[in-house]
Amino acid sequence: MKKNSSRILISATSSNVGKTLFTSSLLEVLKFANTHSFKCGPDYIDPMYHEVVLGIPSKNLDPFFMDEDMLKASYLEDAGDINIIEGCMGLYDGLGVTKECSTYDVAKKLESPIVLLVDASKAGYSIVAQIKGFLSLDEDSLIKGVILNRISEGYYKKLAPVIEKECNVKPLGYIPTLKNAAFESRHLGLMSVEENNAKEIISAVSAVIKETVDVDGILEIAESAKPLMGGKTLSDYVERASLDKRPLIAIAKDEAFNFLYKDNIAVLAMCGVDIEYFSPIHDKKIPSKASAMIIPGGYPELYAKELEENKSMMEDIREKIEDGMPVLAECGGFMYLCEGISVDENTHKMAGVLKGTAVNQKKLVRFGYVDISNGKYHLKGHEFHHFDVENPGEAFDIKKASDESVKYKAMTIYKNVIAGFPHLFYLSDINFVKDFIDKAKNYE
Repeated sequence: MKKNSSRILISATSSNVGKTLFTSSLLEVLKFANTHSFKCGPDYIDPMYHEVVLGIPSKNLDPFFMDEDMLKASYLEDAGDINIIEGCMGLYDGLGVTKECSTYDVAKKLESPIVLLVDASKAGYSIVAQIKGFLSLDEDSLIKGVILNRISEGYYKKLAPVIEKECNVKPLGYIPTLKNAAFESRHLGLMSVEENNAKEIISAVSAVIKETVDVDGILEIAESAKPLMGGKTLSDYVERASLDKRPLIAIAKDEAFNFLYKDNIAVLAMCGVDIEYFSPIHDKKIPSKASAMIIPGGYPELYAKELEENKSMMEDIREKIEDGMPVLAECGGFMYLCEGISVDENTHKMAGVLKGTAVNQKKLVRFGYVDISNGKYHLKGHEFHHFDVENPGEAFDIKKASDESVKYKAMTIYKNVIAGFPHLFYLSDINFVKDFIDKAKNYE
């Protein structure tokens, strides 16, 4: 499989340099074309900012979840005419203190040129040293341009020729410090699109970068990318199911539950199921024809009152689970199935299928890539949560990918429910998905 599509990866020297705001604003400038977007790593929230601009889902490209062939297949499956890939953290930040599974790893495997975003707010000539340092680790010469953020026009004009001369890399413009034009964060990630007034801020910043950033230069770099060769498609990793019986899987998707990987949804469809979304906040019951249910992660703690008030939904979910309906619940979905969620010293009652109350620990409990196994299945996933419950489960063995000496038990199995804090990547063990679907086919 070959696709001669232009592509460019927007990275930065570290987190909090403005990657998502710049990437989203660039997408706004380029949305006149067949532009598609991608996000490196496991982050669920940043792709929502892309989607609010383009109106189509963005896709995660994660080198921990996928080997090189699968990464290429995933990219090519959704590539447009212009493809903008947003990095995560700093360019070289990977597992532990390595480049493995970093943004650079994605760029290297996709042979994608890179534009490096640099925070220029608190430095002068030292910016040159910083850029030189990043270039020195770029063994494949992928960094083709730099953009300086939080800098005045006057100082950019002085600094740009120095960077070009001493670093031999193209300055592609700057972004001035803009009042009331920044995305606020929660924990280690951005707040939701709605909370950050994303549409208004992106519109304002896109108008600025049209004047201050060399967008044509970015497109020229993107178009210089070599044709990407890929031997597989995603469907090669999935043995398509017969269509004689297509079970319906109900997936929770609303303000509280929306952490969904696009590839996971695609895999379900390839395995021969129909999908219908529902809202645990707004709907009274799950879809009547559903044979299985998925409750993904999100921020149920922000909507605990609304979830608690929808008693008919929780009653329906309890009845279906007790009747044997197969259910996957991840992180926020796991919290929803517990007895309650404690927010600001108030405990809101949840579905009560599983024992325990989710309590804010006011610190990061688990963070990072994990290997998840129980003898029968071996999955890859990611954990990121500040809430915890008394018993997070013991059904699976968890091993932290960045430090294999860190091992613990997690996840709960109750009847046909599998629930826990890890977010799962389905293609890491397709048999896990197929067994879940087989249970759905047998549920009546």
